[in-house]
Amino acid sequence: PEPRRIDNREHQLNIFSGLKYMFWNKLWRRTLFTEHGIEFPNRMYYEDLATIPRLLAFARDIRIIPDMLYSYVTRPDSISGGWSAKHTTDYFRCFDLLADFLREQGLVERYGQALLECIGPNLHYHARTVLASGVRKKERESYLRHLLMFKLAYLHERERLDAMNAQQLLRALLHER
Repeated sequence: PEPRRIDNREHQLNIFSGLKYMFWNKLWRRTLFTEHGIEFPNRMYYEDLATIPRLLAFARDIRIIPDMLYSYVTRPDSISGGWSAKHTTDYFRCFDLLADFLREQGLVERYGQALLECIGPNLHYHARTVLASGVRKKERESYLRHLLMFKLAYLHERERLDAMNAQQLLRALLHER
């Protein structure tokens, strides 16, 4: 990329589309983590996606340099190249973590729509991984169908479901269509 500097003191940068969700190609000030209590989530895939927007919300001076200082190697058996039920649920756990962060920081009005708009491209990226896999066509299609069901339910039912406690959720699991 061309070298440039982003002054983000007034939240001009869209934290959900301004920079890629890869942690490996960035250097961060430690104080962004320590002063704002940001940690990588434990036992969750997509921890970069769950962390980078939260860091960018507090970053005020961002610099992009053209130098290639890191060699990234992908492995076919890596977490990002796989797919499972955990991959699906962790995407939505990640989206929940980000939505909770926006609420806690009073940033829903500024970034709420951008969060919703980042869901589709992230799931599409994952779906391409699934389609490229060597698993049977029927199994891939079933997985993608469930992924789409999760997305639609998340986008259309999240607020209603967020308002329910554990007992209400349990009853809804038993009685809802």
